[in-house]
Amino acid sequence: MSEFRPFGVTADDEVSKFKIRGTRHTLRSVPSPHPDLTEYFLWERAGKITQIVGETEEIDSDERLSRAQEVYFELLSILTPKYGETGSTQEWIDEDAWSSLVTGQKQLISVWLNFKDDLPLGIRQIILALDALSCGKSKVWLSYQFGEQRKIADPESYL
Repeated sequence: MSEFRPFGVTADDEVSKFKIRGTRHTLRSVPSPHPDLTEYFLWERAGKITQIVGETEEIDSDERLSRAQEVYFELLSILTPKYGETGSTQEWIDEDAWSSLVTGQKQLISVWLNFKDDLPLGIRQIILALDALSCGKSKVWLSYQFGEQRKIADPESYL
């Protein structure tokens, strides 16, 4: 089985391997970039990568963030067949929920967790999100958090 490498990066990669600018661990490039994601960031602990995030540039859209929705749902359509449906996707439920998203009070977000979804070994969670920055501007980002699979206690053991 081949090792899972989001954006061409693994938890075992040495942080020093990447050209990092600034204290935010902004990467100048990644081995396997996604065409819609133009900025990449990583978090590390003790020289090991714990999380990598790719995000779009600011997306100029109409007042309903149509282009951002397009990017978000395109990425969701790629991730869902790989990792299954996510029970934590917030959809456009009504106009009040939409207004909250556009004004930056909510995110459109999908989360896959390794204890309930079919994630690759070594991935703790995957998050896909659309953030409204201001009316007509937004960003979409995709995060992979590396880590060991969490064990869930057997419910029978509590009886």
